[in-house]
Amino acid sequence: MTCAPRCTRWHRPRRPRPTNLTLNPNSGSPEIWLDWTTSTDDTDPPNLILYDVYQNGVFAEHGSIGAGETIVSCDFTGPTDVVARAVDTSGNVSGPSNAITFDC
Repeated sequence: MTCAPRCTRWHRPRRPRPTNLTLNPNSGSPEIWLDWTTSTDDTDPPNLILYDVYQNGVFAEHGSIGAGETIVSCDFTGPTDVVARAVDTSGNVSGPSNAITFDC
């Protein structure tokens, strides 16, 4: 962990976010099939990075580990914003991927 000069608390480093989040053509309510470009990490190999999926800003479920694809179930009804975040083995969480909207 690092702390910038004169900061009041420790900050965990942010991890690179997953990019190019898209809907796989197999998507159909209630299943959201997602594909993305995986993140890189300066300490963990790509096959150990976990991906979490959020729907409308709420954690939905853990996605895949080390892969750029997963299938999640709709937690909401109607238009749902979906993003993915990368989590390394130390628990550091990336910022969100680009958002996509899926009609659940």
